[in-house]
Amino acid sequence: QTELFEPNLSMYPCFQQLASISKPNMRELCATACSNELYAKNDMVFHKGGEAKKMQFLIMGSLVYRYRSNDHHSKPTTVRVEQGQWFLEPVLWMPWKHIGEMKALTEVDTVTVSAAKFREVLQSSLDVFLVARGFAYSFWQEVQEARDAGATGEVVLTDIMMKATRGRLLGAQRSLVRKGNLDELTLCEDVQAHLVQWDD
Repeated sequence: QTELFEPNLSMYPCFQQLASISKPNMRELCATACSNELYAKNDMVFHKGGEAKKMQFLIMGSLVYRYRSNDHHSKPTTVRVEQGQWFLEPVLWMPWKHIGEMKALTEVDTVTVSAAKFREVLQSSLDVFLVARGFAYSFWQEVQEARDAGATGEVVLTDIMMKATRGRLLGAQRSLVRKGNLDELTLCEDVQAHLVQWDD
């Protein structure tokens, strides 16, 4: 299990550091907290308002995520989540209900980490607990910044990655005419993300 899951988990700095200080705890995390979830094209991954219980890493395919800013009268923002990115990080550090909704844009394979099992692993080692506590505090600071910015309508706390390495925004501020830096597949998936049919 470690060989299967650790390369994907190590994309996330907290898990990367956990692996560097305690191989046994990393093996325990992979064996008890991790699993694969597969989605067919157009499958719903989650709905707004549902309770989140696991963090996920996208290891194959593309997803599309939609949310609204604090101004509920504004148009939804759509984000394409790409291979190598993670989402639902907040569930590791706090109770979390989905802010938006997510669909599979293509066939998708994810690695999931159970938040409850992750917390059990933390209890087995003081060193691991202290590392995780540092990341939890950093995450809390980022949440406060997002909430403060959200009060002015600039930013909203979402289910996807926060500051670093987000999926690209697909709103009106980004024109798909700028093809020069995008390969053909990426451009096609961007267009598909705009055309996704949602339940509402």
